[in-house]
Amino acid sequence: MKYTYTVEKKNFLNFQLYHVSQSAEFNIKLKRQPLVIMLINLAIAVYFAVDKNYIISMAFVAIGILWYFLYPARIKRLYESRFENDINVKFEKHFDREAELEITDEYLKTSDKGGSSQKSYKDILKIVHLPKETLIIFKNQQTFIL
Repeated sequence: MKYTYTVEKKNFLNFQLYHVSQSAEFNIKLKRQPLVIMLINLAIAVYFAVDKNYIISMAFVAIGILWYFLYPARIKRLYESRFENDINVKFEKHFDREAELEITDEYLKTSDKGGSSQKSYKDILKIVHLPKETLIIFKNQQTFIL
């Protein structure tokens, strides 16, 4: 059975974002950093409250709370921008190419104008379904983006 598909820039970006989201280090940073910034703002707010400067104190409380809730959206845009730049440099020749996936009883084979790759089903580590693409990740960390 053969399937024909086109890999676009957005597919590479979604793969990179998925890959980083699976990193334990990234997830710890994502949870810790907004909390630390909020606590620093609250400490500064307490300092100004003790000094009876309540307006500045409330401003720091508001900034801390806003930072805590807006940080995930900010970090997502930051990573998207960073990965988009990397993808433009490294994978530009792969954008908008028509590729073909062949499924047989023994292996998966992909091919496009740049070459082909053939992998056994035994080598599949996991299959990940994202909203707009499917990732087939192999034991050697090679990935088919469908």
